[in-house]
Amino acid sequence: MTLRASAVGMVAGFVWGVVARGFMRLMTVSPEFTWSGTLYIVGTASVVGGLVAVVRQQRLSGRSRWWRLLGLPFVLLFAAAGVLLAPGRRSSLPVVRILCTGFIEVVRGVPPLTIIYLADTMLPLFLPG
Repeated sequence: MTLRASAVGMVAGFVWGVVARGFMRLMTVSPEFTWSGTLYIVGTASVVGGLVAVVRQQRLSGRSRWWRLLGLPFVLLFAAAGVLLAPGRRSSLPVVRILCTGFIEVVRGVPPLTIIYLADTMLPLFLPG
């Protein structure tokens, strides 16, 4: 049952990723997207969709609680940035405090899909290719 839920979640995530990518393509004036960016968005959406479906299925079945460990990689990935930025925000050095506070406020105020879109369209302009 969990495998079926995971497959359904991955398909739903894949569809969401394709729709999000198509929407971003419609919104831009010059649609110059890379395959790596497209695969990243669709792949990430598929994996997250599969994990969400597994967690939902396990919560509904109530048999085991191992599904709580699925969030651990995300916590470790994003907690590292928080551990470095939080003390920087309270630093007595003005430059460090301004940079950390500015980064935190920009990330908090911008939707994640916008960050992914900008990264996909702007990074090829700055990186040699």
